[in-house]
Amino acid sequence: GIYVCGYEIGPIDYPGYGSIPKYWVNGKAVFLPDASYKHAIATGITVIGSDIYVAGDSSSAHIPLYWKNGKPIAVNSGNVLSDKDLKTAIESNSQFWKYATGLPYTLHGTNHFPNVSVNSVCITGTDIYAVGVVDNITSYRGPVNGTALAVYWKNGTLIPLEDSTNYLQSSVAYVIKVVGTDVYIAGGSGSGSVYWKNGQKFPLNGIVYSISGIAVDGNDIYVSGSGPSTLSNESEVKYWKNGNPVELDDQPTFNQSRTSTGISVINNNVYLSTTALNYLPNGNIINIAKYWVNNTVYNLSNDKSTWDFATGIFVK
Repeated sequence: GIYVCGYEIGPIDYPGYGSIPKYWVNGKAVFLPDASYKHAIATGITVIGSDIYVAGDSSSAHIPLYWKNGKPIAVNSGNVLSDKDLKTAIESNSQFWKYATGLPYTLHGTNHFPNVSVNSVCITGTDIYAVGVVDNITSYRGPVNGTALAVYWKNGTLIPLEDSTNYLQSSVAYVIKVVGTDVYIAGGSGSGSVYWKNGQKFPLNGIVYSISGIAVDGNDIYVSGSGPSTLSNESEVKYWKNGNPVELDDQPTFNQSRTSTGISVINNNVYLSTTALNYLPNGNIINIAKYWVNNTVYNLSNDKSTWDFATGIFVK
């Protein structure tokens, strides 16, 4: 099955909700309403056996949440490893817990960094990894403030991805995937976008607007995101295979903007969750959730929803 998570703003079926998390199973929508969280969003999904886990955020209060089979569970105390269900979900899908700033998890080596941002967390075996950026650096880069350093943490220990003494070049790490002993990370370095394999840096060729996910299939490394369309200046769904951009057939024309928000690759088949912003001739604006299977796109939004966002994908 193909599972896509996301959310809808101003849902007609749920008046009084600013945004409502949802997921789609093979194109069929399932809402996750809860009176306590009327402005929640979903950001990641995974399926283990018959159990469906959805990660999210309460949006207005920024309380990390996840749902297990539709039941919301706030994550607001303790270490991530102490929550068996959450640990299992993160182990199952390296893109399950993204945008994890609020995740209760001890990160060492951050004393000299006033700003620390965690963008993604993954678990493999007994090891937990977090990836992100430290900012306003003093101990690593002398007296210079305002620059940023891409880092990851393994079991809480900070590991820089760049030369920490080169304060003239900022960097950031967004997503991580660990296969065996190999650590794959995608992000930005200086003025370009890159991925790292075990600390060695490789470029993502062409112009990159955004990075949303990373996947490994055999010897191939895939990074999802967006870049400029060759037909217009609009944002287009793209992914990079071993650093080279792959352009999909259905390119946006003017007044459309599309971006990939997650990726899964199985047996050379590429699955992407995407969001498309459209400016209609009558002046209205709609946002449509979609997913791709290789070079074929499928709509997830129906006639009722005008502001749908797809934020992650999992294929089982």
